[in-house]
Amino acid sequence: MSDNNDRIYILDLQKHKWIVKGRFRDALEFQDSVLHLWQKTEFGPTLTIFLESDPEVASAIPPSFHSHRSSSLSKSHSRSSRSPSLSSTVRRSLLIAGQSSGRVASEGPSTLTTQQKEALLTFLGISTELHSLAPTLRNTYMKYKALINASKPMQGLRTSQEWTDHLDEHGLEHWVPIFVDLVNVFIAKSQFYSSWKALFTRAQNYPQMKSWLDADSDADSDSEVWAETKDPEHYTIGDLAEWLKRKDVVKGKKPAGKKSVKQEKKKKERKVSSEESDGSSGGKKLKSKLKLKSKSKKNSSE
Repeated sequence: MSDNNDRIYILDLQKHKWIVKGRFRDALEFQDSVLHLWQKTEFGPTLTIFLESDPEVASAIPPSFHSHRSSSLSKSHSRSSRSPSLSSTVRRSLLIAGQSSGRVASEGPSTLTTQQKEALLTFLGISTELHSLAPTLRNTYMKYKALINASKPMQGLRTSQEWTDHLDEHGLEHWVPIFVDLVNVFIAKSQFYSSWKALFTRAQNYPQMKSWLDADSDADSDSEVWAETKDPEHYTIGDLAEWLKRKDVVKGKKPAGKKSVKQEKKKKERKVSSEESDGSSGGKKLKSKLKLKSKSKKNSSE
């Protein structure tokens, strides 16, 4: 486990969710933070963990808890298991002990240490557990808003004495993170811009959806927003993409091809109109020349 530096997830039975603790060597630095998660079992005090050892799923959602065993470490007894390799189609939800669904979000491709992440998140006022929340649509929207709201404050970190003092309090050397460093704690930069930012920026133009994403008290019901009823925890970023597609059709947005044909037709009409105008002008000039020529002949004959 230590040689592979596997990613560690710890089960919080009270909250029915897995908590991402980062890579094994980083997690060792914060053992005190999980003391409350130890449970009394027949083996003695036990901590239930999940090891993500497959490189292919290092940044994907862990597999089903029912399909793959968890590991338990005990002070008097220990046992461990590793997750076998998974195909891309298996990376779905994680069901905790047959209870309510609770999917585990993996971290983004961040290279920051656990201490650096904690220092950065706390300084920006972002919950240190936000990035480990299940990837439901509403949770993803919360993460997106946290990133957007933090983008401006991060611009002043280079000259911020408060940031320097904050690092000293965490026992860290001075360093200046950029916005991408924060994004990578949650998701890969390319996915943030192509998926999160692209979709949520559009969704915010629809008051009904924005209110639902914010879970406002006066938000419309699921059936009113989605035209279907299912557990809100099961809506994902993919559902939002489909919802926006349907809204675009309802709004009557024309495909780019049809729009260009219409513009080309108008362009031809303007060209014909211009030619007719030029022809009319040319005819007047010809009549004027003929009149002048006729008048000149008359004068010469006299």
